[in-house]
Amino acid sequence: MNYRLGDVVWDTTPAGKHLSDYHVRKWPNSIAGRYATSRTRQGFTDWQLLDRITSENCGATNSQGRAVAHLRLGDVVCGNWDNDHRLRPPEASVFVETVNANVPPDMPIDIVAATNFSVSKNCSKQSKLYLHEVSKGLKNKGRQVNVIDNGNPDEDLCRMINADVFVRGKGGYSAIAAGVRKQRDAPVVDNLSKRVLTQKDKANGYTEEFLDRGKGESGVR
Repeated sequence: MNYRLGDVVWDTTPAGKHLSDYHVRKWPNSIAGRYATSRTRQGFTDWQLLDRITSENCGATNSQGRAVAHLRLGDVVCGNWDNDHRLRPPEASVFVETVNANVPPDMPIDIVAATNFSVSKNCSKQSKLYLHEVSKGLKNKGRQVNVIDNGNPDEDLCRMINADVFVRGKGGYSAIAAGVRKQRDAPVVDNLSKRVLTQKDKANGYTEEFLDRGKGESGVR
């Protein structure tokens, strides 16, 4: 089993205890391991605890003076499950224009993604192509861009939390960074984080607001 920081933080069901216990045993000093050890109750995201743990674990990760934009890629790029459609990244041009408009002109930009977060080689390939396209688009606007693909989940989370500007992506992992930043009154650019309603969602009466409330509240992943 791979390290799954987001699943440990957001899994609020009793079945999640096995996952948490596994992370405590295998990665006791990681953000996920420490959170699982110190969390006092299921069904509740303890933002104060996450704030403290990330403050202690993120000391060596310095992204001050930089902007960090997160992209949820992998299966969601071309998968056909409902949640894949909800979490599709925006058109590359939309991502480029949004990041460019919300980041000061001379500030370097780190794009954090995981193109291999997929069981499909085709989705991974399309993710890499998408990542190349948005990076090229920002560079064409004169931006200094650094792509961090398939990096360390803890280090990437720390980059997002500590950045001067954070452009949130879709999905629960990005929501963790946004939640900790809001705990610290640090700004979050939310323009690209809204989930897309599927036809089934509309038939079930779901709204964008319902899907955007987050895993811990809506139960929609």
